[in-house]
Amino acid sequence: MGKLLKYMLPLVLTLALNAAARDSEAWEFRTLRMVEWRPQHFAAEQFAFQTREQLARVWKSDGGAIAGVPYIDNEKETALAIFAGEKVSGGYGVKIEWYDAFEHTEPGAKPAGKPNTYLFGYRVTAPAKDALTTQAITFPSHVVVVPKITGSIKFIDVESEIGQAFSRERERRQAAQKDMDALALQLEKQAKEQKKDKTEAEVEKRLKKLGTGK
Repeated sequence: MGKLLKYMLPLVLTLALNAAARDSEAWEFRTLRMVEWRPQHFAAEQFAFQTREQLARVWKSDGGAIAGVPYIDNEKETALAIFAGEKVSGGYGVKIEWYDAFEHTEPGAKPAGKPNTYLFGYRVTAPAKDALTTQAITFPSHVVVVPKITGSIKFIDVESEIGQAFSRERERRQAAQKDMDALALQLEKQAKEQKKDKTEAEVEKRLKKLGTGK
């Protein structure tokens, strides 16, 4: 965990300090379609498949039939796959909870002003202790096809130490953004009121001129 934290901590700082790098054309998370991973994937790991060939290698290594390899448009799509590993019963699940896009630059490098790193936070869930579950080995997975991602892709378990750090940072930024939006609305309202007062004052002034003939 210490090595992972040491590696990921600069990304946490980058995310906090460089969140403004997003622009109006930034990539947005949008599920184009879900993929049913039919073969059994025993390991708990994550993949970002940029081509169908990449996906096919893992699919076939898991024992999947070649004819059943899911389709990916290599030019327009990316498949994100999260495997929870082998579980002793049913009731387990895994899914992407959030994503973030930001620009990560090396020390001394000039920022490009647009995101180049895409971070996906996922959560593995377990059944409640008193839940009735299927008494069989299961292999939970979450595989989605999304619009093409051009950049570095990283996955973080939201329950991990680094995942919790990212989640707290996201909550802080969301709260700050909410405050900024509220302030913008307040300023807009004040501007409208000032404009209205000015207009009414000008109308009153003109009426007085008409009344006095001056």
